[in-house]
Formats: sequence, structure tokens, C-alpha cells
Amino acid sequence: MKKITKLFFVLIFVYLISCVTETENQRIDYNFEIRNNSGKNIRVNAFKNHILTKKIDIFNNTTYNKSFISSSMDRAYSFSDVLGGDSIKVIYNKEKFKIFYCFLGSGGDGCDIPRNILNEVNDFDSSESVFFRIYEFLEQDYENAEDCNGNCE
Repeated sequence: MKKITKLFFVLIFVYLISCVTETENQRIDYNFEIRNNSGKNIRVNAFKNHILTKKIDIFNNTTYNKSFISSSMDRAYSFSDVLGGDSIKVIYNKEKFKIFYCFLGSGGDGCDIPRNILNEVNDFDSSESVFFRIYEFLEQDYENAEDCNGNCE
């Protein structure tokens, strides 16, 4: 009888630890696309704490794609994760550049810069299993960038 009781409790324990809500097991696919329709080839230099962490070249009329998979509802991905930094410098064909940053909670955080790729809008509905976000560099972005006289790096 002791063995049956022990087996019963073990089976109940296994059953209870295997019970997980659907949202905890939910797989979320994060898909990011950066389109370059600026009329120029661009290089995106990403910085974390002012240290260069990544360089991404995106030729004119092409896209850069990055995907992440998460099974944790506590982890959401953003363009900061895609680019690998907390600030970026976009260089247009070694002619012009634009710096983007967004430090939430620090006055003068840069998040209000128009067309800031790092200014995340939380448009993800957690009931969905796919999150798709597109950012597009346009000709107006090139026109509004600062001249760098060939010394953009």
C-alpha cells in the first residue's frame, strides 16, 4: 500500500509541475526589416555605451532582415536588439550622416527625434504569436542628414 501511495503522490507531483499556462509556452516570432530607399547606400554603425559594436551595410533598394524567437513573455525585442546598440550613426554614401539615440528616462533622451528608428512604439499584441516591424530609410532622410565632407566614420 505504501508503494501505491508513494507512486500516486509522484504522479500527482509530475502532473502538477507539467501544468503550464498557454501563454508561458507561447512561441513569439519577432521579425524586423530595415528597408533602404534613400537613394544612397548606407552604413549603420551601432554603439553601446559609446563603443562601436556593429557595422551593417545596406545597399540602396535592398533590405536587412533579422528575426528572433522568444518563448518568454518577459522578453521583447526591438530595433536596438537588431542593430546591437543604444545609439546608431547612419552614414549615407560617405556624404552625410544622422545620429539616432533613445535613452528612456533620462532628460533629453533623444526619443523625440523625428523618424528615430530607436524610438520604439509598443505595438505588439501579446495575444499574437508574430511581431513584425518595418523601418524604411527614405530620400528625405538623406536630405535631412548632416554633411560630413567625406569624413563620416
